[in-house]
Amino acid sequence: DWLKGAGYRAALYGKEGARPFTPGVWDDQAENTLKVPGSPENCDFDYPRIEKFLTADPAKPFLLVLSTNFPHAPYMEPGGYDASDKFTDGELGAALVLLKKHGLESSTIVVYVSDNGAGIPRAKWTVYDAGCLLPLIIRWTGRFEAGVTSAAMVRFIDSAPPLLEAA
Repeated sequence: DWLKGAGYRAALYGKEGARPFTPGVWDDQAENTLKVPGSPENCDFDYPRIEKFLTADPAKPFLLVLSTNFPHAPYMEPGGYDASDKFTDGELGAALVLLKKHGLESSTIVVYVSDNGAGIPRAKWTVYDAGCLLPLIIRWTGRFEAGVTSAAMVRFIDSAPPLLEAA
């Protein structure tokens, strides 16, 4: 609501559990409906639809949320490779390609976070390592130095004030 009040367009694509059904919040929203080869779920995003959202009104800033299904369980490929990482990396890479293609790379803050992964004992919703050691990657080309790391304990909600200030 705060970003909408500041003139932002907003879209949410991905898993249903991340989509709050609040009328008027999202200018566009859609569940993942495309099948990824080797995945047991509908997990891939509709990139032409995402591209249409990105280019619909280039003068207006945007919030784009891509909520993937992949962190919830390992999808093993032959040889034992956890394909969930590969699929998630591919999804993020495809979104970054769209930003670059349309000249949005340097004016867009990209935030990658994961939820707590698989719902197995001592993981999701716990304070054990599997519930706390989650990725948080923030990229703002030309503004943040690449490769900086921190061991600070951060809650996702902590990111809202600085992101709103940047907006």
